[in-house]
Amino acid sequence: MADKVIVEGMARVVVPEGVFYNPLARFSRSFAIPILAMESSIRGRELIVGDLMAASGVRGIRYFLESGCVSEVWFNDRSRRAFDTIKLNVRENGVDGRVFNMDVRALLYSDALYKLDFIDIDPFGTPSPYIDSAVAAVREGGLVVLTATDLTALCGLYPRAAFRKYFSVVRKTWFCHEVALRVLIYSCLVAAGRHDRYIEPVISVFTEQYARVYLRVREGKIRYPYGSVGFILYREGESIDVAPLKSIGGEASIEKGVMVIGPMWIGPLHNNDFIDGIFDRELFNRIAVEGDRLRAAKLLKVMRGEADLPPYYYDIHKLSSMVGISPPPVDKVIRLLVDAGYRVSRTQFSGHGLKTDCSLSDFLDLLRGLPR
Repeated sequence: MADKVIVEGMARVVVPEGVFYNPLARFSRSFAIPILAMESSIRGRELIVGDLMAASGVRGIRYFLESGCVSEVWFNDRSRRAFDTIKLNVRENGVDGRVFNMDVRALLYSDALYKLDFIDIDPFGTPSPYIDSAVAAVREGGLVVLTATDLTALCGLYPRAAFRKYFSVVRKTWFCHEVALRVLIYSCLVAAGRHDRYIEPVISVFTEQYARVYLRVREGKIRYPYGSVGFILYREGESIDVAPLKSIGGEASIEKGVMVIGPMWIGPLHNNDFIDGIFDRELFNRIAVEGDRLRAAKLLKVMRGEADLPPYYYDIHKLSSMVGISPPPVDKVIRLLVDAGYRVSRTQFSGHGLKTDCSLSDFLDLLRGLPR
């Protein structure tokens, strides 16, 4: 069988049989480009990037060719066939880089230790085996980017798997997509703490295919964000409350009928100053795929709106069914909430979802008051 030749953005790569290439991840690769460019702008220099489960190498090649801010890419894959393919594609695309054929963890704890500004790990399934080494090995203040495709666990379909991999209790709810991101971030925070480091979410993305987090890793113990870890307490059809970790335990008790979800990250999912910097410089225009460029700009605007709202969202279709009405248009609900004095934003997690500081009981009352 002849090798496939894939053109994606500015990259042209050969993909032989047996070397993985996921066309559905194209936007994921595109979306990272303005983030890389913004990070380079903040640091005032070019970056050294690690594409550490590289397969064909298309991700790292695009980072080098399109971002305009990468001095070198370190590629890695355990597969010997992928290793040979990466070397070919790196040479053909004129990329400055190094290519390794190692276990990711061994590479991070040896050759790559404290040398990479941006570590991207995009496994098939869970990233949990690689979290410790990634947050320990990145340069201080650098970015670790992790993708999780084990969404059945992170979204609560298999709660035992979620607990085993991420040490969190996850339940299936309408807002489980956001919980998935928050549990992943929490797992990274715990891992960083083992190395006297902590993390700050820069951007967090959820799609039907993956959860993906961009985390800044910093040194220190004093600024460890203890207050950003907590639980969601959900009483079906009645209330959602957020409980910081310190409020659970001791003499505290949980009422019967309340679903406890967590622990998880309950702080902001995104850094709005970082997002504003991307827009100020229009860095998303560096994405070579026009459709992805437009999609990235739209997604960043939504993220900017949802960043500092509570750590859950309301699904208008699910909640309308709960009160026995037909789902109203999202824009109409937003106007009603704004008129009532609440903060509100659309959300990346659902086309018919929104985030607001309105309580669940008041939100359900608002829906009950709509014409039937």
